Order: sequence, then structure tokens, then C-alpha cells
Amino acid sequence: MTFVDTPRLLHGNTTVLTGTMETRRMWVVALLLVVLAATFHNFAGIAAAAVYAFMLGEIRNLSLRTGGLAGAFWIIALYAFIRLIVPSSVALVPQMEEVLRFSAIALFAATLQRYRARELFMVLTIFLGLMLLLYPVSFVSNIVTVVDASGVRRFSALMPHANHLGYAAASTLIVVFLLRERVEISRLQWWVTLVTCIVLVVLSQSSGALLVVLLGFALFPAAFRPTPSRIGFAIILIISAVLMLASPLGQSALQKILVIDMDRIVLKSQLYQFGDQGSSLAWRISYWLAMIDALAASGPVTVLLGEGGAATARAEPIYFFMTKDPHSDVIKVLIEYGVIGLLLFFGALFTAIWRSRVGVLGFVAFFGPMLVGNSLTSPSVIFILLILVVMIEKFRRGETNGT
Repeated sequence: MTFVDTPRLLHGNTTVLTGTMETRRMWVVALLLVVLAATFHNFAGIAAAAVYAFMLGEIRNLSLRTGGLAGAFWIIALYAFIRLIVPSSVALVPQMEEVLRFSAIALFAATLQRYRARELFMVLTIFLGLMLLLYPVSFVSNIVTVVDASGVRRFSALMPHANHLGYAAASTLIVVFLLRERVEISRLQWWVTLVTCIVLVVLSQSSGALLVVLLGFALFPAAFRPTPSRIGFAIILIISAVLMLASPLGQSALQKILVIDMDRIVLKSQLYQFGDQGSSLAWRISYWLAMIDALAASGPVTVLLGEGGAATARAEPIYFFMTKDPHSDVIKVLIEYGVIGLLLFFGALFTAIWRSRVGVLGFVAFFGPMLVGNSLTSPSVIFILLILVVMIEKFRRGETNGT
């Protein structure tokens, strides 16, 4: 099978791959393999995305897309490249790797435009289903689990971390609720995906993922015009949110918020002693404050342009007190690319999401994981988030089964 020579159908302002049912299934499998590759290693996903984009003709046919989310990541990659000119204590190679990473993500976002909405939904259903099927393995092997910073062993499936699994499931769960009235999706597949996402959020034990879900639930009424059925569904979501908060995972997440002491957090950040606060959220905030203070002390040029790409990488962190990644894409981008980079990165992404008309739940699904985790540069998560946004956009444009 060759992807490049396959005929394509112009549908609206996008190019949709056409072909027999068997051929299209092969394309779906190929996309699934790219997403799976990203779970094994960041650059395995990046390499797979680049190769796949080449096969689809995104590079070889000189049909490089510069609109939408692909365009946003091209802007990000360009800024990361320009940032190389500014002197940095970060080695050149890691910074170049960041440029290649953002470029590959842009290519991946472009290839998604060639798929139909139902195909993208199928990829998500199969991928998350495969993750869930690995749970029994955790009883006999640690290969599908990780030990977090608190020393707790958690189910992560093939993902690099349990939080990554939780974020992918949480964002998909929000979008599944958003698409509940789409007649193009079978009820069986909708329910299977819904239950799979809920179970994965629980199994991941990710309080950050739970907070993303709860935020989506809270904003659900604002996402639709009120009707009796939607009001009833909103009430069900509220009850579900209360039950989630009453669960052990919910209580753990709630406790992390209730025990926060800002005076103690500030003191901990000044002493560079981030642990022993009774809350992972508290140590994150103190960690963030310490990094922001260190950036501010680096001078106005560094504040504007950042320390350089990959400055917060665990292999060679820029600040002596850093032992973990920032656990927030906002902080990560601010430290590495400065205030200008922060505004440019998220401004480009916000504009692309806004133009996609994915609604408030689409914003939560895409940006939620970035607030309390590192998703922007993690292919295992960002690939899922990109699929979700493009899928919503295509459902709303009617690109479901093609013509």
C-alpha cells in the first residue's frame, strides 16, 4: 500500500483521504501505530509522526499545511528555532531537539486533517481500550506501572507516567460527553469509550486528571443551549461529580487543595525544600514559585526570551534545585522561552482552537492537562489532544463518513 499515490477528496477546506474500506482501515491502523509509538518513547513518537507525514505526502508532495493547529505548532517551532540565536547555558543539541519535536507535532496535526471524524473516534476507542486491557498485567508485572514521587505504584499502561494516562482519558471523557448527541457514533461505541475513560481515570490515580474532568463537568451547562434532556444530563453530571469527590481518589484530590498553606508554600520555595507539605499541589506551587524567582533573577533578556529550549529537562536542568520536570506546560514554556514565548505559544494555540469552534469543553479538554502537567511536549498526550480537537471540528463540519 502506498499512501502518497492514493486519491484524495477535497472536503470543504481540507483534503480527506479516499479509498476502499479495507484501505481506510489500514490508514486507521497506521495512525493508531503512530500514537502507540509515542507511548514507548517521546522521540519514537516524533520519528513515527515524521515518517507517517512523509508517507502521506505532507513533505514529499510539498503540501505543507500552515493553518489550524498545524500552523500554531509551526509558529512554535519557528520561535524555538529563532531562540537558538540567543546565547544559552543549554547545549545546542537539546534545543534543536525541541525544534524537531514541535515540527513533527505540526506534521502530525496536519495529517489528522486527512481523516474523517468517525475514524479519529475509532482510533481513540481502540487506543484507550488497549490501555485498559493491560491492567491485569499489573498484577503479575510492574512493566505497566510506575512509582510516583510519593513512592506509590500506579497503573500507567504503556504511557510514560500514570498522569499521562489520566490526562489522555480525562480529556477524551470530556469530548465523549460533548459528542453524546452525535448520531454518527453508535451508542455501543459511545458507551464503551465513556466507561473506558472513566475506569482509566480512576486506575491512573491522577488527581490532576480528576480536576480536568470536574472542570469539564462544571462547564457542561455552558456548552449547550438548555433543553430538558440536557438539563437532566447536567444534573446527572453534577451527581457524578459529587460521587467522584466522595471517592478515595476524589478525597485525595480535595485534600491536596484543602491543606494548602500559602505562607508555608512561599517559605518552602525560598528554602528550596518543596516536600513535606501534605499535598502534591502545594509542592508544585512552591516549585513553580522557585523557578519563577530564579527566572526573574536571571535578568530582563532571559525573562523575555527564556533560558532556552529543554532548559527544564530532567537530564540537565537549568536550576540547581530542580529534580523534577515543572509539572505545568505554562511554567515550562515561561522558563524555557520567556514571556514572549509564553504569549506566542499559547496565543497561537488559543487562536487555532478558537477558530476550530470546538466550544468551551474543547478548550478544557485541550488546555486542562497543560495547566497541571507537561503535555505540550509529550507526544503520548499531545497526539491524543490534537486528535480530540480535530475530531470535534470535523464532526461540526459534517466530515464524518465522507461523500
